[in-house]
Amino acid sequence: MRRLFGGIALGAVLLTGCGSDNAGQQASPTTVATTTTLPAAGAPLFLAEVTQSGLGDKDLADPTTRNVVVELGNITCEGVGDFGYGRAVQGILESDAKPTPEEASTFVKSAVNNLCPQYKDLLP
Repeated sequence: MRRLFGGIALGAVLLTGCGSDNAGQQASPTTVATTTTLPAAGAPLFLAEVTQSGLGDKDLADPTTRNVVVELGNITCEGVGDFGYGRAVQGILESDAKPTPEEASTFVKSAVNNLCPQYKDLLP
């Protein structure tokens, strides 16, 4: 239990300050390209699914945040392996990202499916 919550706490610390708090900064214009190619399995697909569902107030377009999200996904995998799906979702819900229950559930399921498929049998 200590490892799961320690890892989730680390993830929460890593997510703190990443993303949505851009007070006083002007947004630079961005160009969005549409693609029909599906992301490869693993981290890119994990990030695509989490970006689509959202993760609370985090700006998932920020490369720094995206790296932290993948790290939190890997930590989440350890938590699922040690304590199960429900405890991992609870850990994400308690993070500083302030995700909805649906976002937390999607995050954990996507982490397992894409980053640690050996735990798929632990998903509901």
